[in-house]
Amino acid sequence: MTYNQDGSDFFLLAKNLGKKFEEKYLKLVKDFQLDIRPPVAGGGDSGGGAGGTNTSSGNNNTGVVTLDEKRSFARGLYQISKEDLGKLIVEVDHKCPAAITKNMGEDEAELNVDKIPAVLFQELKSFVANCHKTTPAGTKKGTKRKA
Repeated sequence: MTYNQDGSDFFLLAKNLGKKFEEKYLKLVKDFQLDIRPPVAGGGDSGGGAGGTNTSSGNNNTGVVTLDEKRSFARGLYQISKEDLGKLIVEVDHKCPAAITKNMGEDEAELNVDKIPAVLFQELKSFVANCHKTTPAGTKKGTKRKA
């Protein structure tokens, strides 16, 4: 599709083939309950292993981040202080800038967890967990954020 004009026979064939591939690939992923993630720059493991459902203990050494881990991490972000959240954003921006989308006009940043490499994700998850240990619920530091 990249090298052929939109609407040409080859473009349409490639487009249809791409759709069929995606359908079959997603069906396979669903059938085998695999956790898919976008490829990480610099390599990484290309095998998608079945490390999806049995890693709820939090000790995931498979190199694959599960959906439950991502959800738990996202929930944890709402419970840390603004200062700690700022530190986390700076760390991600330094180590994986592709995972941050900045909106300078509104002074906001969006964190795309799917673009964070598994090793960095585990570091960030530990950081958030440590923030929870040092900031008990109900303390002055933990109540700064409003819903």
